[in-house]
Amino acid sequence: MHGPLPTGYAFRTYQGDEDHAAIATLRAGCAARDGIDSRSIVEGVPTAAQIAGFSASLDDPAEDQVLVVRGADVVGHTAVTRWQESDGTWVYLHLGHVLPGHRGLGIGSAMLTWAEEHIRAHGPPPPSGLTLAAVEPHHHHAAWQVVVDSYAHNPFVEPWSYQGFRALLAKPGRRYAAWDGERMAGVVLCSLRPPDHSPAVIEELCVRAEWRRLGVGRALLLEGLRGLRAQGASSARLTTSTTNPHRSYDLYESVGFQRRNEHIRYRRPFDAGGGV
Repeated sequence: MHGPLPTGYAFRTYQGDEDHAAIATLRAGCAARDGIDSRSIVEGVPTAAQIAGFSASLDDPAEDQVLVVRGADVVGHTAVTRWQESDGTWVYLHLGHVLPGHRGLGIGSAMLTWAEEHIRAHGPPPPSGLTLAAVEPHHHHAAWQVVVDSYAHNPFVEPWSYQGFRALLAKPGRRYAAWDGERMAGVVLCSLRPPDHSPAVIEELCVRAEWRRLGVGRALLLEGLRGLRAQGASSARLTTSTTNPHRSYDLYESVGFQRRNEHIRYRRPFDAGGGV
């Protein structure tokens, strides 16, 4: 999904070499109005060859940029790049340009919305050394063990039998695991709800203790959301605890989830003799 464009305009995916000249013409058309110094080494006015080089440098040229067209004319372009800083923080830069004659119509706002949604959906890659892959049937027991291990020191979680775990996997949905070599580091279990698949449900997101705080959970969650979207889901929900010692709700809110309701559960112990 992305923000609405004015009538007569449309988003179009990048189509390779045939778009480089059009994007260069767009950038040249913006230069005079925007006061761009063509000799600047920071911004400048790129040639078609330089646009080609920039596109090739993107992680996925077909996914990390989009054009806005009116008929056959390219009137807007935006792209997203990313890098990781020394403290581990991922930074995303999105740059957009709209021809002066088409400004003030909401095109820039629509491109900004596209960029923000793209960043949420295509988050950072898994930490170095780890790979993400779908959970296959022969991985089910290993995935169940990850869930068991993740909750091992939480006294308020009901034990989950392997039979119950298999019952969940019988539902339609997507399941992914993060692997460190031959060892499964974490899993995300997502289910689709009939009849229209929305809202989908993030059933479980579990990471073994030794791989926490490394970005594994975030990478798994985003992979799960991409998978759900590919299967037709337009929204997802989940339930978590605000008393979670790992502050899982911070992760969920960082990728766009919003709190809708909070429920309080009271606990009252009874003594061994049955009294209160």
